[in-house]
Amino acid sequence: MAHTLMYGMLSRASDLPSQRAYIAIMGWVAYSSVAICGFACISLLLTYISRYHASPLILNAWFWTITAIMFMSIALATNAKQLKVSVSSIKWFVLLAVIAVITNYCSVTAMQKGPNTGVVQTFQMSQVVIVAIGAYFLFHQSIHWIAALGMVLVVIGLILIVNSPLA
Repeated sequence: MAHTLMYGMLSRASDLPSQRAYIAIMGWVAYSSVAICGFACISLLLTYISRYHASPLILNAWFWTITAIMFMSIALATNAKQLKVSVSSIKWFVLLAVIAVITNYCSVTAMQKGPNTGVVQTFQMSQVVIVAIGAYFLFHQSIHWIAALGMVLVVIGLILIVNSPLA
């Protein structure tokens, strides 16, 4: 809805193709900005809860249970017809769930045991390099040389972070 409102407000300003491309980019940027803030809050809350209130396993169990109930409630309230999935896609959901359980347990444990949540999260955000390389091979998405240079800088940054006094 926010994307539609943003598109509607900005599309009246100009119908130039470059304006439409800018508006489309701003749609994902707006969603990404909210996600950045949300994931930052989640990381801080997960660190706090895992250090003072619950083990990473119990924390993840409650976190994912409540999250699943909320997502299912929203899905049922908005698009109950689209809850069906093909039997052949179930294996992908199971794989996704297994990866999510392992990944989130390790992420919360790293934040619990790490010297600084920011350092841990910065290290974990190096996933962008893996995602970009994976998208190149799996989905044939191009990597511009500037993006490749950025990935090299990310790797150099990781080396600096791991070897810093905070790590």
